[in-house]
Amino acid sequence: MAALLVCFLPGVLSGSLARVAYADSNTIHVVKKGETLSGIARRYGTSVKQIQTWNGVKGTLIRIGQRLIVGKGSATVGGYDRRLLHVVKSGETLEGLAHRYGVTPAEISGVNPGKRVVAGTTLVMPYPTARVQPLQGGPALPRRLVGGYYVKASANDSLASCTVKQYGDSLDLLIFASHRIRADGSVDGTLYPDQTEAAAVRGGNCLLMFTNLNGGRFDRGLVHTVLRNPDLRKRAVANILDVVVREKALGADIDFENVPPEDRRYFSQFMREMAEALHPRGLIVTASVPAKLREDPSQGWSGAFDYPLLAQLCDLVFVMAYDQHYSTGHAGPVAGIDWVKAVIDYSTTAIPAEKLVIGAAAYGYDWQVGRTGARAVPAFKAIEIASSRGIEVARHSEGRVPYFNYREGATNRIIYFEDAGSLACKMDLVDGLGLRGVALWRLGYEDPGIWSTISNRQ
Repeated sequence: MAALLVCFLPGVLSGSLARVAYADSNTIHVVKKGETLSGIARRYGTSVKQIQTWNGVKGTLIRIGQRLIVGKGSATVGGYDRRLLHVVKSGETLEGLAHRYGVTPAEISGVNPGKRVVAGTTLVMPYPTARVQPLQGGPALPRRLVGGYYVKASANDSLASCTVKQYGDSLDLLIFASHRIRADGSVDGTLYPDQTEAAAVRGGNCLLMFTNLNGGRFDRGLVHTVLRNPDLRKRAVANILDVVVREKALGADIDFENVPPEDRRYFSQFMREMAEALHPRGLIVTASVPAKLREDPSQGWSGAFDYPLLAQLCDLVFVMAYDQHYSTGHAGPVAGIDWVKAVIDYSTTAIPAEKLVIGAAAYGYDWQVGRTGARAVPAFKAIEIASSRGIEVARHSEGRVPYFNYREGATNRIIYFEDAGSLACKMDLVDGLGLRGVALWRLGYEDPGIWSTISNRQ
């Protein structure tokens, strides 16, 4: 989903969940036969480049028995504590702590040898690992796919519907931005008749998207409440499963945004619980995640998303490679090819190519020159503005995206947007690296010329 940036303060943990200390030692991994640097990086939720930096390794060649630092000091990666210390309170049990922190009792016991779960004891809470049954006999999506987010701003919004009716043969997967979770674990939302019709025409190849939108913004407090409470997580997962089954969708796409970085382990646990619930039913689980250039689990917007772990839990990961320059910031490309390449360079260290789908923008932003803050503009509308005024559209030298200046009354304005040419550059990257495909945000906003670009590659 297009990132909706809001001002916020770092999330404050309640006293019972507060981090009281950090485990103080480097995490060491002894290389075993058949292991690779990229596989080790995925296992520990870090990057190949970070392991190379910690260990002074220049290439990717490693040897059996080699000791590698995979977590630096205080068991942290990028400032994030991968292992929490928990002081046991009266009445707490090993099973209860495992349920709360998203791990197994055996994992807690394994990192706390000889310790008893009694009041006053300090226990290390290990970071969750992936223990999910792979999807068996699920939907057969093409190896290279083109997806599109189908959004309706209102019941009368027909933009996506028109696109699907005209160009639907070029789309392999529709993602309906249709449902939201609530703070009590319930789910609300609806599929409109045109969406139901589109799904039927596309042979049912659709996902239902579930967000934490509330009042037009991604609600940080709401998602924090649900993720931190095992019972609310369970209720939300059950409700999502019910909706997906009722609507005969292929599965669920989770698009939680503005998630507090300290809830990283709980978001991963939620995605594990999603996979555990949906996979046995032959349903797929995907996540739409913010773009990032490096692993920084303390980063306010993207830190909660553990790419390597999510890649193990999810069947597809949609990396939203847009909003390089965003509505509340300065003017510039929405998704310059240089920036998108950097996003892909990091993403491919953590997510297998066959699961990695790159989110591609079909819109732009319209800024007043010299001011921050912009209004969103569909790509087709940007083209109409330039054409109606006889303005020649230029192309950003590094980002390779279209832009132009114009006047609105006494105000100088500038629009950066995405068109068929800029999408072609991104598809060249995707195809060249053998990634799973692209997903357009949002259908109906695009430059109509993109469909020739897409169809010529199918």
